[in-house]
Amino acid sequence: MSTPAVAPTIHPTSHEGCPGTTTTAHELDAARSLLDTPGQAPGDGVVLHLRPASRWTWWPETGSDHLRAQADPVPVTVLPGPASERGVTPPTLSIVGGFQLGFRGQPVRVSHMVQRLLVLLACHGPHLDRSQVAGTLWPEVTEARSRGNLRTVAYRLQQRAPGLLVNEGQTMSLHPELRVDMDDVTVLARILVEDPSEERVQVIDMQRYLLDDVLPAWDEDWLDGVRFRYRQMRLAALECLAVRLSVMRRYVQAMDAALAAVHADPLRESAHEAVIVVCLAQGNRNDALRHFRGYRSRLRDELGLDPSPRIESLLWEAV
Repeated sequence: MSTPAVAPTIHPTSHEGCPGTTTTAHELDAARSLLDTPGQAPGDGVVLHLRPASRWTWWPETGSDHLRAQADPVPVTVLPGPASERGVTPPTLSIVGGFQLGFRGQPVRVSHMVQRLLVLLACHGPHLDRSQVAGTLWPEVTEARSRGNLRTVAYRLQQRAPGLLVNEGQTMSLHPELRVDMDDVTVLARILVEDPSEERVQVIDMQRYLLDDVLPAWDEDWLDGVRFRYRQMRLAALECLAVRLSVMRRYVQAMDAALAAVHADPLRESAHEAVIVVCLAQGNRNDALRHFRGYRSRLRDELGLDPSPRIESLLWEAV
């Protein structure tokens, strides 16, 4: 059965943004006919080799009127319609806990440099200037060298996942259909914090969504802000989840959520408060007092501080 002919979307591959390329109505008609060819799998896309607008093209990154010959055809990926309309799995990017890229329903192995490019665009996008991307990923080399590195890495990504990287002149972005797990977790966590109703809590899969940070093994300065913001969000969600589950008398799951927050940050007072709330909800006042004393001792030893009056009052009112 043939795939319905649709107007194609054109994404130039990373050859300096492919300036100076042109296409004709005849070539687009050819693309449509290929998309309607029997045996063409939905979502496979078609690679056309378009003619340069002229033999000579001005390359703006040189900063001058330098002209350079461009004799080879420029590969352009033509993708048919949105993935939802094509009945195919949208591309996915997982960065919570570790890195994994999914394309056309299959995991894709890419080099660490390609991973860094994807993560940078996913965390700081949606649209970034090419010079900014190159300078962030290769701050220790010259601008010309960093831009060359970026061209190489972008080309490798296009080879592994055609159309995932979108070049728009001097800016870069990822395909709008890409699903990033960090974004999904952020939405769930905000729902939980802002509207912790029973129906919302039922859909939270703590083990899958709230136990890991963003790429904890990576050592990248440009990830620090993203990682800290995400970490604060997920710990707040765990604490809210613990309190709400204790109200629902799901004490085992509530304690798991509270202790997960304590494990992530042993000196975080709100996490210890969640543990105490769960203990008190169960009627285990002795456990609540024992946990408070252990937290107070550790806080004094490591920071020379005492717990806030808030957590003490919570405990003594119950005891």
